[in-house]
Amino acid sequence: MGKAAVVEFEGTRYTLSLISWGILRRTMQGAAAKAMMGVPFVPGYGLAVWQGAASTQILGLLCYFPDKQTAKEWFTKIEASIKEDGPANP
Repeated sequence: MGKAAVVEFEGTRYTLSLISWGILRRTMQGAAAKAMMGVPFVPGYGLAVWQGAASTQILGLLCYFPDKQTAKEWFTKIEASIKEDGPANP
């Protein structure tokens, strides 16, 4: 599952991108997390919020989620929050 949206607030564009992690990436990240924290949190989905035009985007927010339902729910919440209040209040 992938999902993307472009939201504008006070003349600035924000791009939201939600991606599903593949099995290889989940395996590698899970091993790294376990080595660093002792807990194997393996994200199933990642959500990135980018600010600016396509050629000069700045990463503003990066979140990881364990499952599809939670990822979709937060995608919707963050998208609505940016539309209403901008990125400072998700």
